Amino acid sequence: MTVLFKPIMVADELRRLADSSKDLLIRHDHLRLRAAAEQLEGWFQSSRPGGFHWTLDEPIQTKNSSFYQGTGTAAEVSANFTFLWNCERTDTPEVASAGNGGTDIVVVRSTGNKVNEYHFDLCVGGAVGTSPVMHCFSHAQYSAGTSFPRFPSMLLLPTDVLEMLLFELWPSEWPNTIEGDRNKLLKHHLAQRKRLGRMAKAFQNLATKRFPLVSLHAALPAPIQLF
Repeated sequence: MTVLFKPIMVADELRRLADSSKDLLIRHDHLRLRAAAEQLEGWFQSSRPGGFHWTLDEPIQTKNSSFYQGTGTAAEVSANFTFLWNCERTDTPEVASAGNGGTDIVVVRSTGNKVNEYHFDLCVGGAVGTSPVMHCFSHAQYSAGTSFPRFPSMLLLPTDVLEMLLFELWPSEWPNTIEGDRNKLLKHHLAQRKRLGRMAKAFQNLATKRFPLVSLHAALPAPIQLF
């Protein structure tokens, strides 16, 4: 599957999320998120030929949270977050494409034991000839040797996965943060809604394919626009 996105817009979203989440991340990890935003923006604005591997030098880490399941009494957990997207330029000045990559979350108890690993996939995958296929799964990985179950995922952009993680770990505090930074995050959330609509249309298209809808694994007529 290939998606189209606007690197300058996504870089701006990541900077805004970094600033809003700085009190929920360890050390100065919010600055590393900002650096990743600047690297994406710098590549796209440069005249360097070829693609760009957009990633973090190492996973960022959240602070411990005891609100993972919303009760406030659960065992404390933190999470590691990282991503890799292989980006290419397109013929449209403001738009880049990505057809391979993923975003990873590892949830860890305060004891150091892993709770779970989650992988949000963006790849061609499968055996449907050379056609682009929709292959956007969330993998629940209990060990390095398994990626089952695989659930259809509406989240693709690393920025959207990051905000989902922050909301899961702090279901009360993150909404309060959002409210306090409403003007700063408003454009980001409006863009999220537009992306959701684009993804929903792609899902709807698969209903006419010979594959089970839950697999989300069939040829698409065109790349998905995430803007």
